[in-house]
Amino acid sequence: MNPAFAAIFLAALMPASAMAQTATWYVAGQTGEGDNRLLTMVDARSVMAPSSNVRDVWTSGVYPKTRAFHDGRQYDEVRIRNRYDCTANTYTILGSSLRLNNAVVFGGDHPGDPVKLNPESVAQRVATAVCTDNFSALKRIQAATPVAEGKRHFGQ
Repeated sequence: MNPAFAAIFLAALMPASAMAQTATWYVAGQTGEGDNRLLTMVDARSVMAPSSNVRDVWTSGVYPKTRAFHDGRQYDEVRIRNRYDCTANTYTILGSSLRLNNAVVFGGDHPGDPVKLNPESVAQRVATAVCTDNFSALKRIQAATPVAEGKRHFGQ
């Protein structure tokens, strides 16, 4: 096989193989009250480093009950692709999807503007873990998926 073709072929396979990895989810924290509580988790295996001080990572947010979007479509999980600038101490949402039973209901890429991290926030806990590559301050989920962990966490 031509070495140049082999390199292109392997590069094309990289994203698929990265996505094929089994996720390793950690609980970053909970916000809100009542049915508006949101349990946020971070996938340690999804961390990518597009540059030395930047980390991209998937997070999952699960509410106590299935929710409905304004048009009636239901979802039980929000997945967000975040970019953390470890030097500037900011995060940017790169894209998101609303899911139901682990299937995407809708979503897409929609990069936002960088937001300064609040030192007491769940996002700061995620940033600390991904920027240091140390998830020991977070608790690994006990259930098989973020949604199942949310149900366990919320006593369902």
